[in-house]
Amino acid sequence: MQQQLRDQLAKPAIDAPPTLPSNMRQLVVLILADYFQSKRILIEWGSAFAVAAMLMRNSTNTHDLMATWSIYTVLVALYTTSVLADIAEQPFQLQRLLAIQSRRAYINAYLIAANVIVLSCYIIVVSLSYVIAPLARPSLELLGTSFINLVVLTSLVTTLMLMLTPLVANSHQRILVLLSITMPFSWNILGPAIQHFIGPNYSKYIAACTTFFGVVLWPSLHLYTTIITPHFDRVMIGVIVFHLIIIMGIIRQITIWFNKKSLKIA
Repeated sequence: MQQQLRDQLAKPAIDAPPTLPSNMRQLVVLILADYFQSKRILIEWGSAFAVAAMLMRNSTNTHDLMATWSIYTVLVALYTTSVLADIAEQPFQLQRLLAIQSRRAYINAYLIAANVIVLSCYIIVVSLSYVIAPLARPSLELLGTSFINLVVLTSLVTTLMLMLTPLVANSHQRILVLLSITMPFSWNILGPAIQHFIGPNYSKYIAACTTFFGVVLWPSLHLYTTIITPHFDRVMIGVIVFHLIIIMGIIRQITIWFNKKSLKIA
C-alpha cells in the first residue's frame, strides 16, 4: 500500500504548471521549446517550403526573388506574432510571469521568440531559393546588406503586431494605432475623397497633409527598397537608426500598456 502511494506521488501531475524560468533568457528558450514541441512551427516552416517551391522555382530575376523573400517574411511575422500573443495570454502560461516577476521581461521574451521564428523561416526560404533558383542568386554582399534591413523591418512588424493584440492594447488603443498606420498609406485615396466632400477651398490643407504623410512614409519605403535592391550608404544607416528608435519607442509603449492590463493567472 505504501509502495503504491509512493508511485502515485512520483507520477507527474497532468495539470502541472509549465516549467518556470528565472530570467528572460530562460523564458525565451522555454517559449521556443513549447512552440516546437506543439508542432506549430510546422506551419511557418511548411509555408517556407511551399513558397520556395511554388513562387521561386526557376526564377531568374534577383530583385523579384528578394522581393518575394521580404513579403513572405513580413506575412510570417504578422502570423507568428499574433499566435504567440494568444499563447502568452493563456492563464496557464501566465504562471511564468509570476516566476520572473517582470511584465517587461515577459512581453519582451515573446517578442524575441517571434523574431527568432520569423528569421528561421527566412533562412529556410533563402536556402531553398539558392538551390532551386540558381540563376537568381544574389551575391553574398547583397544578401548581407539586405538581411540587415530585413531584420529591422521584421522587428518593426512584430513589434507593431504585438502592440495591436488584445494581450497589450484595448479596443480603443488598437483603433488609435490602426488609424495612425493606415492613414498615411491610404491618404492617396482618402485625400481626394475628403477634398471632394469639403470642397476646393481647403485644398492647401489636403496638400499639406499629403506632404506630411509622404515625409512620414519615406523612411519605411526606403527601408523596404533597400531590402530588394540593397546598397550600403549613409542614408541606409540613417534609416536603420531611425527605425530602431521607433521600435524602442513602441516597445516602451507596449510595456506601459501591458503593465496596466488586468491578467487572469491560473
